[in-house]
Amino acid sequence: MNRIFAALLALLAIAPASAEDAAPTDPAAASRELRAMVLALSAADLGLTRANYPHEVWGMLMETSMQGGHYTLVALADGSTSLYYSTGGGIIGAGSWPAVKAASQRFLDQGDRALDRSAPATSLQPPPLGSTRFFFLTFAGVHVGTAPDAALTRKNHRLAALFRAGHEVIAAIREATPPGEKETDGTFLSPRSD
Repeated sequence: MNRIFAALLALLAIAPASAEDAAPTDPAAASRELRAMVLALSAADLGLTRANYPHEVWGMLMETSMQGGHYTLVALADGSTSLYYSTGGGIIGAGSWPAVKAASQRFLDQGDRALDRSAPATSLQPPPLGSTRFFFLTFAGVHVGTAPDAALTRKNHRLAALFRAGHEVIAAIREATPPGEKETDGTFLSPRSD
């Protein structure tokens, strides 16, 4: 986890990077790089094996498209949780907040229960406008499930519980973010360890 978190911080120019690992200066480019990095992770990158992690789903991404872009929520079994926007900015390392960590674990648990409602990914593209796409990071590869946002707000939709669990993580992140440090200005915030 520390290696991945350090790579994310270097990518965002929050921590020093070597010359060959120079971070993009465009916040939207940084968001694209973060997304690609997470989607390319393996369980082994997090030190997870089937022997030491009892669930098939070890990571979840929830992406919702809206006019002008999309946002990406990431929760990983190592406790990493981030929220970032395709236009740039967001919060990385939010899993260090206890309420976010607990909500993220519930999101992962719900992802494990909903895995049978997904299919192996044939594309890693963000969802179309007005839709949410879930990427299930599993020991067997990336799986995906997509639905219109309007359908996900109905309790009987096959991915509605996962949608609600993802939004509980977002709510926990927003509640934990100190006033005046919201992530809407194209910058990336990292929680302080007060």
